Amino acid sequence: MSSKPELPWPSDIDPRVDALVTEVIGRVADKWTMLILDLLAEQGEMRFTRIGREVQGISQKMLTQTLRQMERDGLVVRTVHPVIPPRVEYRLTDL
Repeated sequence: MSSKPELPWPSDIDPRVDALVTEVIGRVADKWTMLILDLLAEQGEMRFTRIGREVQGISQKMLTQTLRQMERDGLVVRTVHPVIPPRVEYRLTDL
């Protein structure tokens, strides 16, 4: 029976920083968020329908949920243009 070696963890890390890093990783670690982050990083500002076409296999419901959560988490900015029909674009926030 072999056990996994434990990775060394610096003891001088501020627990608040550790908690923040854990939270951030938890927010972006799902499949759809990672794919959308990558796409927006490469393409810049994009419309909802184009994101849906580019992210293979994502349903409209999951795309909506993921983009809303990313907006709440401060990862993307949603811009609604006052035109008819409505035009909504998403881009990464400035980090």
